Amino acid sequence: MNRACIVAAALLTGSCSSGAQYSQAIVALVDVSGTYADQKPEVVNVIRKGVLPRLIPGDTLVVIRIDSESYKKANVEASMTLDVRPSKANAQKLQLASTLDAFSHKPYRSAHTDIRGAMMLGAEYLRESNAGRRTMVIFSDMEEDLPRGVKRTWRPTS
Repeated sequence: MNRACIVAAALLTGSCSSGAQYSQAIVALVDVSGTYADQKPEVVNVIRKGVLPRLIPGDTLVVIRIDSESYKKANVEASMTLDVRPSKANAQKLQLASTLDAFSHKPYRSAHTDIRGAMMLGAEYLRESNAGRRTMVIFSDMEEDLPRGVKRTWRPTS
């Protein structure tokens, strides 16, 4: 076997491995209830300037709104896995920054706070990402106030 065939075989073998172990997934939960709703522009600024620039191609960012009933796909304000091509990933970051800006200016304020529902939804997104490193960041005063009739219980783990 000549040297070119060995190099080609090595490249093909390497390209078949999963990049999941090197990627990261971050879920940011943003409380929009009570007085914490006034903090939304500052929270989005932290995400835009502190999280977004550190993402690299293949990474995932999901931003979920914490409101009265947070365990709904409609609570996902932004979700994106960056393309492996750096130029495409940079364009996606710009688009994500624009989406986050729009979210920060929405005059939405929730009467109740379903933190556990948002955490459960975020955990599902993290699990589905298959990323090697998974992080959930919560921007909230951590005062849960569920609406009448809504119950959240953690499933026992084995």
